[in-house]
Amino acid sequence: MKNKNFKVGLIVGRFQPFHKGHEYLVNLASSLCETIVVAITSAQASGTPDNPLEYKFREELILTACKDICNKNKTKIIVMGLNDMIPPKNNTALLGDYILASVKANLLYNGIENDVDVIFYGNEPKRKEWYSDDKSEYISEFLVSKDKFPFRGRFIRNMILDYGEEIILNDKKFLPEVYSSEQRLKICKSVKLANIKGN
Repeated sequence: MKNKNFKVGLIVGRFQPFHKGHEYLVNLASSLCETIVVAITSAQASGTPDNPLEYKFREELILTACKDICNKNKTKIIVMGLNDMIPPKNNTALLGDYILASVKANLLYNGIENDVDVIFYGNEPKRKEWYSDDKSEYISEFLVSKDKFPFRGRFIRNMILDYGEEIILNDKKFLPEVYSSEQRLKICKSVKLANIKGN
């Protein structure tokens, strides 16, 4: 096995749902890192228009999409949940420090003593503000250009609402191809039900 550039890579998101852009991040991260942590934020949230999918289902989708990628690259993957901070500290260094401390605890629980040394994310400048200056000094960042993320989770959810489940079942450009029809249907049903409740 070739030496990897980094010990621990981190990918953070709500993954509502985990889509092909996220899959691209995992593919990139697994080629460069010995271990990847995928941290699912708003883990406590489900059944709402913005967070229709439950944590366990999001975890299932991530593991389904990433298993073969990580096996091929000989990369360990850890999927973990993070509840929102109370009160919310979105887009602040407090949020980033909370994420890093939670990930560090999870790594230690899994017998890994290394810290996160690289974070992968779509080209969202706000995320640079998530971490204290002393943390960002030793963590590298991989910003992936928007052409790798031509759509976001909200776009996919709106497509389901506007065009029905056929768009997800028949058009393979949105979600990882390894998802089963049952998983695709469950995504669609969760999105529709959450929007019925939300109205």
